[in-house]
Amino acid sequence: MTGAELTVARVGEEGLLRRLARLIGPPPAGVLGVGDDAAVVPRGRGASLLTTDVMVEGTHFRRAWFRPEELGMKALAANLSDAAAMGGRPTYALVSLILPPETRVDAVQRIYRGMLRVARGARVALVGGNVARGETLSVSVTLTGDFPYGKPALRRGARPGDRIYVTGQPGLAHLGFLLLLAEASERGGRRGSRTGTTDPEDLWAPPPRREPDWRAALRRRGPWEARALRRFLAPEARLDAGRALRAHRPTSLIDVSDGLNLDLRHLAGAGARLVVEPEALPLPAGFGRLAGKLGLDPAAAALHGGEDYELLFTVSPATAARLGARAVLGDTPAHRIGRVEAGRPGVWTDGRSGATRMTGGGFRHFG
Repeated sequence: MTGAELTVARVGEEGLLRRLARLIGPPPAGVLGVGDDAAVVPRGRGASLLTTDVMVEGTHFRRAWFRPEELGMKALAANLSDAAAMGGRPTYALVSLILPPETRVDAVQRIYRGMLRVARGARVALVGGNVARGETLSVSVTLTGDFPYGKPALRRGARPGDRIYVTGQPGLAHLGFLLLLAEASERGGRRGSRTGTTDPEDLWAPPPRREPDWRAALRRRGPWEARALRRFLAPEARLDAGRALRAHRPTSLIDVSDGLNLDLRHLAGAGARLVVEPEALPLPAGFGRLAGKLGLDPAAAALHGGEDYELLFTVSPATAARLGARAVLGDTPAHRIGRVEAGRPGVWTDGRSGATRMTGGGFRHFG
C-alpha cells in the first residue's frame, strides 16, 4: 500500500505521530518537541511549557451524559494533567470552540463557567481563544506554564532497579463510563443528545435544572458508583501531587489518560522493561464489587481503563524505600505497583508461570 492510500485508521495514532515527527524534523536546540506530555521551549534563563488537547463530541463526550459545566471542567483538567505530568505550573489558557449553529448561548456560557471554576482552583487565567462553526461540538484548550520547581519531568529515564508508582485509583473513570453506557442501554439508547431537544431531562436545556432522576439514581447505588461517575464526568488533575512529587525526583513521569497499560508502554518505549505486580495494584473491595457488577475483572479494570488523569511515575530504589508501598503526595495516595528490570523492553506482569508480556487494552484513537 502506497503512502497516498494509507489511512489514519490503518497506521493508528502512534504511527501517525511518528510520521508527523519525521516530517517536522528535529526540534530547535533546547526545545523538547513531539513525544512527551507537553512541549518545552526555552525562555530566558528558564523554560516554558506548552500543551493542547481537545474534547470532541461523540469521541470524548456525549451531551446526554455531561452537563456543559462538566464538559468545560474536563476539557481544562485534561490540559492541567499534562502540566502535572511534566512537573510544571500552569499559567494561561486559550480556548477554541467549534459549535453547531443551533447551540444555545447559555450552554456555551455554562461550558466557560465550568472551565473558570477549575481555572480559579489551579490559578490559571483564560486569556483568549477562537470560535468557529462546525457540525460537531468540540472544545480545544491550549495551556502554557513554567517550571518553578526545577527541570521538566520526562517520560524517558526509568532505569533498572527503579520502582513504579501510580496515584489515586486507576480504572475508576472507566467504570464511570461503563455505568453511563449501561444506563443508556437500559433507557433505550441516547436521549437528549442534541442541544435543540425538548427532553425534560436534557442536561443542556436552560435554565440549569436539578440533576435528572437517572443520574441521581446511579449515584445512589453506592459510594463507589458516585466516585466513578465524578471521576469520568469531572476529573481533577493531580497538580498538588505533581508538585509534591518533584521533591522525590522521579526518573520518569506521565499522566494516565489512555489507560494504565498503554501509558506504562509509553514509559517503556524509551528502552525500559517495566514489570507490574498485580497483587500490588490498588483494588479496594468497593472498586472490585463495582467492576464485577459491570462484568470486569478488577485488575483488568485498573490496567485497561482510561481518562483517570492519575500520575504514573518511577523513582530510584532509595526514594522508593523512603516512600514505602503506599505514599501520600499532597492529598493524593500513591501505590507502588511494580519495578523496572534489565532486559527486553516492554510491559510485563508477574505470574506463577513467570513474566507475561502485556498487550491490548486502553484507548486508541483510530483503533
